[in-house]
Amino acid sequence: DGINELGISAFSNCLKLKVVTLPKSVKKIGPNCFFNTPRLVRINYAGSKEEWRHIVRGSNWLAKSRTTTVICSDGAISVNPYK
Repeated sequence: DGINELGISAFSNCLKLKVVTLPKSVKKIGPNCFFNTPRLVRINYAGSKEEWRHIVRGSNWLAKSRTTTVICSDGAISVNPYK
């Protein structure tokens, strides 16, 4: 808890990354944060789906990744705008 932002390219090219857990305090995901993470299948997010929708996401935040499921406190969202 207490992390407000994931920086530019924070997890880019993490080729073995499969699951990430984010606290509700995250308000911004930087550009290219998860760029080229082909095994990323799930992001666990401590907030609700509505709170997830309000997170500011930089350009290409999930580019070159597979379809990823965000598991929120009130259900799941399938994301990958770069299919």
